[in-house]
Amino acid sequence: MLLDTDQVQLIKLLPAARVSEFLDGRMYLNSATYFADIDDADAVRFDADEALTASWQVAQLSIQNESGEWLPIGGIRGPARVRGAGEPGLNVLCLYGLTQREDDRFDTRNLQFGDQAIVISNAQEFVRRLAAAAAAAGRKSGYGPIDYVDRNEFHGQMGPFRKFSGYSYQNEFRFVTNGGDGTPYRLGIGTFATSRGSPRAPRFRIFGPLVSPDKRLPATGHNQSVVTDSSWARHFFIEPTSFSLRSSSPRF
Repeated sequence: MLLDTDQVQLIKLLPAARVSEFLDGRMYLNSATYFADIDDADAVRFDADEALTASWQVAQLSIQNESGEWLPIGGIRGPARVRGAGEPGLNVLCLYGLTQREDDRFDTRNLQFGDQAIVISNAQEFVRRLAAAAAAAGRKSGYGPIDYVDRNEFHGQMGPFRKFSGYSYQNEFRFVTNGGDGTPYRLGIGTFATSRGSPRAPRFRIFGPLVSPDKRLPATGHNQSVVTDSSWARHFFIEPTSFSLRSSSPRF
């Protein structure tokens, strides 16, 4: 889980076929409903509880009969999940937030998002461009780390910046806009490649292909990076300045 006091490097994990599109500044924001509707075989993306409005722990449910008596209903298990009363038409850009904490370990399940990692070192400017592009399109936006909560203990509002803790290995930082129609949305923020000379431009470094230790490729000339829990974080902090979450996590 990302904390407000963390310094993070934002990373986009994606397949090789989508690297050029990302570096050209053509951001692809899926609809929030996409993650709940896709095949559950896509374990890292599927989330039946994506963008819930609320999750209420229910100890007992009763109904009132004609005599005014309240009769308990048995068989209630788990939280009551509420959907549909929140902000409609959300689109989401998901990134991985890597911290410098010693206990922060990269989970290789995240490689299912793609075997290329684009490390964004000037994250403040990257997020500023996203927000400016959304505003120019007449959309409200918000960004920040996901707050992961226990499904069986949390009682309260959910929304697009809160998920159940089964997904905490994803260390997600997300950018969200409203105004969508349930389909993907493309947001243009300007190319990385032609603006790298500017001190304010988002800068990047690409790692890949990334493989988990049990799926090491044969020696084929690929510049592969074998990912292990103990080495991943040290490889990615390529600059001393990284993105502070303390003042950069407004709620949508």
